[in-house]
Amino acid sequence: IKALGVLRGMIQQSDPMQLPDLISFNTVLSACANSNDYEAAHALFDQMKGEIFENIRPDVVSFNTLISCAPPQTGLDLIHEMRLTRRNREGVVVPTSVTFVNSIKQCREYVKKETDPDIRNDIFEIALSVLSLARNERISLNTFVYSAAIWIAESVGDSSVALQLLQELNRDAQERSDDDQFRSAYGACYDGVISALSKDGLYREALALYHYEMQPLKLPSTRNTYKSVVYALDNA
Repeated sequence: IKALGVLRGMIQQSDPMQLPDLISFNTVLSACANSNDYEAAHALFDQMKGEIFENIRPDVVSFNTLISCAPPQTGLDLIHEMRLTRRNREGVVVPTSVTFVNSIKQCREYVKKETDPDIRNDIFEIALSVLSLARNERISLNTFVYSAAIWIAESVGDSSVALQLLQELNRDAQERSDDDQFRSAYGACYDGVISALSKDGLYREALALYHYEMQPLKLPSTRNTYKSVVYALDNA
């Protein structure tokens, strides 16, 4: 609310040097998203697309920020809107891996809050559609995209899709690094699959994945890792 107030004050300035620029709008948009205030973020985003500010148009940061707090179907619609900007030579906004990670993560957040199995499955289908769009866009499907997709599969109890995504990551992904951030995300992919297998009663498969793949790769184990492994050991 304070950020929106500051932005309104800047808009009312008569001095052109004090008028807000795209960075100002994106900063306030981020504040709305961080407060999980989608309505305020969407209203500001629409204002950025209007004719009031000739030099202000949403860029990839604007879209990614709004997607990070948008309902699942709206996030998918926004990605389609980004793709349609290619028809206009000006203002082309190309989706990035962050676009797809944000959208899939929002799908998972909605799945976690939803109790109706049919609605949960519908949201999962939206997440898979987002992942399919990422492939069609020839986006580099990095470990963070796979991690987001694997964890929503875990949330809806679909261990087969989670395992398939991990196998796809190991087979096709070009990204390999000793960077701690990469290794953490890569480990999170294994965590998601091990958890999904354990929840589906595939305890031996979960333990085998941990022992024969995750450990030899020397990926960092987390509380989620140990929780799933202990659960599988108790029930295997």
